[in-house]
Amino acid sequence: MPVSVAGLSRRIGALEILSGIDLDVAAGEILCLVGHSGCGKSTLLRLLAGIDAPSAGRIAFGGEVVAGPGRFVEPEKRGVGLMFQDYALFPHLTVQQNIAFGLRGRSRGDIAARVQSTLQRLGIAHFGTRYPHMLSGGEQQRVALARAIAPRPGVLLMDEPFSNLDSRLREAVRMETLALVRQVGATVVLVTHDPQEALMVSDRIALMHNGRIIQTGTGRDLYYRPQTPFVARFFSDFNEVRGTVRDGAVDTPFGRVAAGHGAAEGAEMLVLVRPGGLRPGNGDGSIEAQVVHRRFCGEVEELDLKLDAHPQLVTIRRNIGDFASEADRIRIVLDRKDTFVFPVSS
Repeated sequence: MPVSVAGLSRRIGALEILSGIDLDVAAGEILCLVGHSGCGKSTLLRLLAGIDAPSAGRIAFGGEVVAGPGRFVEPEKRGVGLMFQDYALFPHLTVQQNIAFGLRGRSRGDIAARVQSTLQRLGIAHFGTRYPHMLSGGEQQRVALARAIAPRPGVLLMDEPFSNLDSRLREAVRMETLALVRQVGATVVLVTHDPQEALMVSDRIALMHNGRIIQTGTGRDLYYRPQTPFVARFFSDFNEVRGTVRDGAVDTPFGRVAAGHGAAEGAEMLVLVRPGGLRPGNGDGSIEAQVVHRRFCGEVEELDLKLDAHPQLVTIRRNIGDFASEADRIRIVLDRKDTFVFPVSS
């Protein structure tokens, strides 16, 4: 079921929490709402769910307006599934009873069949008679997903659903959950504060800041084609320098970088270079650097470097073995695909 949001705003008194949100999610698409705490992403999810009402604008599911001027459809009538970070399972109900709770109004036979088929689909049929306190965090997460998808919703709304799991379990459960969601075919709007999670699980990402959507696109779009420094910094660390446009390029301690179309001669620019954008090299354009510190990070290592032409330390991230472990001076070259140039005013 497609989701459409137009001109959506939410105000509480003089405080504007959301402002002018426009967003379209295709049927069957997984879209991540991502941003720092307080950016408005969970508020937007609550508006989609019908837990809260917008101050202006409209929301439509499958072409039917569920919130807008003079119209508000209650949450239970929107055909959405909800999944929260605390799972919100009823502690006094068994797994089967938790899943059946969202199926009220159907015949007993239909409820029993739907519960059993959902348990089998998620591989948790043997948990049916257990209570939530008897399950691990990952198992509770599967039960919460089962309860959300058992009514076969057209839209599934997920608010930080993996944040309470430890890192190893989170990765496994996350990929398992998203695979199951794709089988169901529901349209998914997933809230997360984790940029890596957004890049890994989404078809598209909507990055939010101060109650607005800053940029929408695929993970590759936002990672490799950020429209502002904020977007770039959200998904990666950077070495940052400033320079002035001369003959269409900016001089940096790493070499000359094209300023981009429309950059005026003499304009001050901000140049962002990812730690992975400086690599070993001895050819034209390479520069010498002194190794100040090394950090072993498993498959990669980080090096803090001192450049003769730059007062601040520069951080690079390379595969183990790219540089001899005993080297105290190395040569590096700039990789343009991990370099971005913006006007300072942006």
